[in-house]
Amino acid sequence: MYEHYKASRFNTVVNIDDDNRLIYNSLSQGFSLLNGDETDVYERVRNAATGPIPKEDRNTIDHLLVNNFLVPSDIDELEVFKKQYLKERQRTDNMGLTILPTLNCNFGCAYCFEGDEKSTVLMPENIQHSIFRLLEKKAETIKSLNITWFGGEPLIGLNIIKKLSNRIIPYCDTRGIAYFASMITNGYLLTDEVVAELYLRKVRTIQITLDGAEPLHDRSRFLKTTGTGTYRKIIDNIKGYIHKYPLKTIIRINMDRKNLDSIYGLLDDLAEQGLGHTGRLSVYFSPIEASTRACGKIVDDVIQMRVFAAHEFDLYKYAVAKGLCDIGLPYRNVGICTATRPNGLVILPNGDLHRCWETVSDGTKQIGLLGNGDDLTKNPLEAKWSSWSPFEQEECRNCAILPNCAGYCAYRFIYNTEFHGEFSTPCPALKYNIKDKLLYYVASKDAAIAKLLLMNEMKGGEQAS
Repeated sequence: MYEHYKASRFNTVVNIDDDNRLIYNSLSQGFSLLNGDETDVYERVRNAATGPIPKEDRNTIDHLLVNNFLVPSDIDELEVFKKQYLKERQRTDNMGLTILPTLNCNFGCAYCFEGDEKSTVLMPENIQHSIFRLLEKKAETIKSLNITWFGGEPLIGLNIIKKLSNRIIPYCDTRGIAYFASMITNGYLLTDEVVAELYLRKVRTIQITLDGAEPLHDRSRFLKTTGTGTYRKIIDNIKGYIHKYPLKTIIRINMDRKNLDSIYGLLDDLAEQGLGHTGRLSVYFSPIEASTRACGKIVDDVIQMRVFAAHEFDLYKYAVAKGLCDIGLPYRNVGICTATRPNGLVILPNGDLHRCWETVSDGTKQIGLLGNGDDLTKNPLEAKWSSWSPFEQEECRNCAILPNCAGYCAYRFIYNTEFHGEFSTPCPALKYNIKDKLLYYVASKDAAIAKLLLMNEMKGGEQAS
């Protein structure tokens, strides 16, 4: 009977032409092309048809069920995903630490969410020891440790990174704890010698930020002491190590109203510098946000998420063509935000504890102090993080891509009032460009579909003219 089934709440359906449809399910990651007859069957169920299912439709129904495009009518899909989400989020066998050896930075970026007046203090020995003691306390229950080196500029505290790594890695090895490390850096100090030291200490992923083509980048990301541009030095550093070490380098490309037109030139330059098609470097695009009080002064430069999403998709296609990122289905993000996990902490140089690195410049959002034995669960600020749930947010509950983003960013909801201007929306760009990305993905895999889409595009252009 038709009424035994319903269309999944997590489907995204894209029209290819008058007959054919592309359907994607964010919970199952199922993906399929439906011809006209199959689309008709799907639409009958979606529109709550009743009565017996004709024999000729049975195979189509079965196909749609396998990929969760259709589900039994008594299934609560939101509850199914919620159980998956909570199982992952509440895991205690992993620890994720974001460690800031210093808040000091050699750059003078106007939009920095940490503000202008950063402390220059390096993490002292007693705080380093307390980090190790924290690991010892958790060693009986964790199976893996993920460390992200952050700042400020973490490489200003390279000696601290080396000392902590030299102590933590052997300890994890002896206890059978899998160890993973990554770094977020501005890239200026990332010489070949420094990369060798990091690789020795199991850093396998490095993220570096660029702000557009060289002239615009140098205008916004310059040395704090001299005002000197930094773009060329960063690119030379990457070229110096990219083929020597099997590291994953991620280039975050910041975007605002001022640099939109320069991003294509940046991608051209990265490719011309030999950084395309390496298999070791990829780019992604990120809007500059006025996300804390410290960076509210750049509110006029931020771009609305819908506008960013359109630009991001065009740039994504261009970057793929340059060998600077891969084509794929939308990611599945099940409770990945470390800030909401039981063992996820951000540790400042003075031992202050936070849940999210977005809050490190604001002492009023501190949830505790490393090594003082406080029960963090009794801190009302900690409760904001532990109790937050995307399933309590109306825009999340009713969204077809909830299994993709899982709420995207808890900080955006918990401290939403601190976001300024048009960028206060808590939703990711994927919400607005998922159909474009799905079409692009299928066209890359199926030449016939690519040709059909091109013909439709040309037909639309003729009608418009």
